[in-house]
Amino acid sequence: MVIAIIGVLIALLLPAVQAAREAARRMQCSNHLKQFGIALHNYHDVHNALPALRCWGGTKSSTNWSGIFSLFPFMEQQSAYETIIGEMITNAGPDPNGAPTIGRTRVTTLCCPSDSESTKINDQSGYECYKTSILMSVGDVINNNAVDNPSDTAAYTANSLKMRGLFFSIFWKGLESITDGSSNTIAASEGACTDTTDDTNPNRKVKGGTVYDSSIWTSGTTATINPSICMGKRSSSDPTVLTTTLYRSFRGARIFDGRASMIAFVTALPPNSPNCLYTNDLGTFGFFSVSSFHSGGVNCVLADGSGRFISETINCGDLSNNYKPIDYYQQTSPFGIWGALGSLNGGESVTIP
Repeated sequence: MVIAIIGVLIALLLPAVQAAREAARRMQCSNHLKQFGIALHNYHDVHNALPALRCWGGTKSSTNWSGIFSLFPFMEQQSAYETIIGEMITNAGPDPNGAPTIGRTRVTTLCCPSDSESTKINDQSGYECYKTSILMSVGDVINNNAVDNPSDTAAYTANSLKMRGLFFSIFWKGLESITDGSSNTIAASEGACTDTTDDTNPNRKVKGGTVYDSSIWTSGTTATINPSICMGKRSSSDPTVLTTTLYRSFRGARIFDGRASMIAFVTALPPNSPNCLYTNDLGTFGFFSVSSFHSGGVNCVLADGSGRFISETINCGDLSNNYKPIDYYQQTSPFGIWGALGSLNGGESVTIP
């Protein structure tokens, strides 16, 4: 009888204990994002600008080094930063083969304790390194969020005007560019890390997985994007997994690689939505979503350094529409409150509900 009573008590207490532990993990994750926000401001104090999403590595033609790596000196990783910079002499790109220190550098504040994958080493041969749960915002523009090396400076500057988020490849934005207000603009959030980078066994999970489908974008003078196509990539039998054409995922898998598919997110689809590339190429554009293992949404940090929680039911506008990106480059976001939080100069002053 006593044993039975103890068993009942344990059954009643266990969910409460688990909930308390997750609440603590969520708070710790939120604190990590706030520290990331402080690092951004300290970087800005020194350089009068925020880091680029991607920047030059060993050579000017190598642009895959991440803005997260640029923040190392402001995240108590000065020694690792200096060592890796020294190793760049023989390493022209993002590969850790020539800069092995990267694989040994784990930054605790880039990990979310609710995501066990974030504390592990990337399993891709030749690219072994720790992962990141923290992603950088590229705003609400989809077709332009993976601009690579520009053919000329003028064209690149023109493209940068279309990128409405706080971060952009090889482009350093200052806080003065946030005309919507730093308390109304998102800087970073979290993403569930992929559990595999294997070509033959891709991650099928919505959280951490990736699909590709060229129909999310129609090119030409009347080019449109269709969010509903990406949203429809959930399996009808199990909404936690992806269907159709899967691709090896690198969401959060390399702390040093600044490609959008790795460490960025788009404020178009709500939290815990699928990730969709335009083609089966890590360097292409697409819908990159925030995600977490917290109940109901994700943590984020705004450009003013304050932390918030974003519900997965946040208003994202009408995702069934075909949108012409050119129609909203210099206007308010069509993606509701979530899109408005991503745009730094869309003329919206919104607060997180």
